[in-house]
Amino acid sequence: MRFRTWLQNILIFLILGGNEMKYSGLAMVYAYLIIDGAKEFSEVPKRLKKKVKEALTALGAEELAVDDTTEKEGI
Repeated sequence: MRFRTWLQNILIFLILGGNEMKYSGLAMVYAYLIIDGAKEFSEVPKRLKKKVKEALTALGAEELAVDDTTEKEGI
């Protein structure tokens, strides 16, 4: 459990101080966390959602790239 908290803190640090290249890596980390069930797409920071959705699509798990706002837009 402590490892996840540490990992989340590192992710937040990188998001706030990162560039486009770091975002791609973070998007992949979030994608794997979502696939693993440790995170939900709705928990992904706004600025990463597009890249995480692309990563999930590339990994064949695009059905996991859904949150409340995405569902409302489809109605």
